[in-house]
Amino acid sequence: MKQQLFFKQIAFLLSLSFSFILFAQNNSWQPLGPDDSNQPSFGTSDITSLAIAPNGTIYFGYRDYVNGSKATVKKFSGTTWETIGTAGFSDGIMSQIDLSIAPNGTPYIAYQDYTNGGKATVKKFNGTNWETVGTVGFSVGGAIFISLAIAPDGTPYIGYSDTTNSNKATVMKFNGINWEIVGTPWISTGDAQYVSLAITQNGILYAGYRDIAAGGKATVKKLSGTNWETVGTEGFSVDLSAMYLSLVISPNGTPYIGYSDFNGSEKTTVMKFTGTNWETVGPAQFSAGTAVFTNLAIAADGTPYLAYADGTNSMKTTVKKFSNNSWTTVGTPGFSAGGVNYYVDLAFSPDNKKIVVGYSLSGSNGVFAKYYDAGELNTKETEIQHSGIYPNPTKGELNIKTDKKIKLSTLFDMAGRIILTTSSPKMDISELTNGTYILNVQFEDGTSFSGKVIKE
Repeated sequence: MKQQLFFKQIAFLLSLSFSFILFAQNNSWQPLGPDDSNQPSFGTSDITSLAIAPNGTIYFGYRDYVNGSKATVKKFSGTTWETIGTAGFSDGIMSQIDLSIAPNGTPYIAYQDYTNGGKATVKKFNGTNWETVGTVGFSVGGAIFISLAIAPDGTPYIGYSDTTNSNKATVMKFNGINWEIVGTPWISTGDAQYVSLAITQNGILYAGYRDIAAGGKATVKKLSGTNWETVGTEGFSVDLSAMYLSLVISPNGTPYIGYSDFNGSEKTTVMKFTGTNWETVGPAQFSAGTAVFTNLAIAADGTPYLAYADGTNSMKTTVKKFSNNSWTTVGTPGFSAGGVNYYVDLAFSPDNKKIVVGYSLSGSNGVFAKYYDAGELNTKETEIQHSGIYPNPTKGELNIKTDKKIKLSTLFDMAGRIILTTSSPKMDISELTNGTYILNVQFEDGTSFSGKVIKE
């Protein structure tokens, strides 16, 4: 379904000054722009997908009814929304949109292309125009439940349900010339819904889906060589059904899924893979009532967040986070102006202090984006020169001087990729290429500090 790879969800600590220009400090959900009328689109638009680039640029794609139900993508300049390329750039009517950002910052968009038999088409923005990646309508058959993910090496992958082959889940990748099947032609036994791809920092590809052959429960597989291996057991989810499934990978490589049980309580559940089995994150069915369009994302500190249309609040948008073994509401529940109409998107700003959501509303079909200042939720940051990290610049060894117990130190490159991790107060970066990196140190008491490290 929705897209949840690491680069789409977490562009961590790359431009600390950016967020202070882009956002005002506020502890409630605020519109991106000076007021509620300054939104990405107006009038009749829906089918949304929001993503944030490693440099912090927010992109928002949607089906644009004003432009013939074609695809339009806008970006947030810091004060207003600007159209990328031309509005309505797809060849014709489209649906099933998914937007993803490559490690180099290039926006990609995948969608079901009605001009080409309902098959999948992928385009990327070359700085001036949207150009087709490979050929239009490249999928074997009709493509629904489309998910787009970009690997750390920049390779685009697309997952979808193939309508001409019993709606089985299929994954393809672009090899630089053509789109080719990844592994076996169909990774599911039968009908697969809400296909969701995610890729780890070291390039391991995962695919999750609602598995009709397993009673509508969740199944996750990963690519091992040329074969797809089941992660845990097929149909592992604890509820009767796993609709609106989203799969994400935490910074430490742990797979998580979020979904809604629409054959039972209609409430939402989040689960993670322990290495052997799948277990619930907090209680199952933790939403107060019906949860639709569930979208899971994980912050750079490993905290899971879930956004959804909230049935107890007239299908308005609610966001929750997992903290202290329970799910708590971020801001106020049901903060959107009205009920959601395809979909709810969730992402984090580069400094991990702002939560950004996108959605369309049922009444107006307008596309909206809001943010929440999460800077004080978990993280206390200190400037690097006051942190006790030395020497900096360094030719190899980094030392962390602190009275606190270190939980995890993570070194990122400027594209947001994890380079090194350790729980030691020392880190050897002598083998790394000279340049600037971001170091984040998390302590056992829940605080952290972060800043730039220069390797000479």
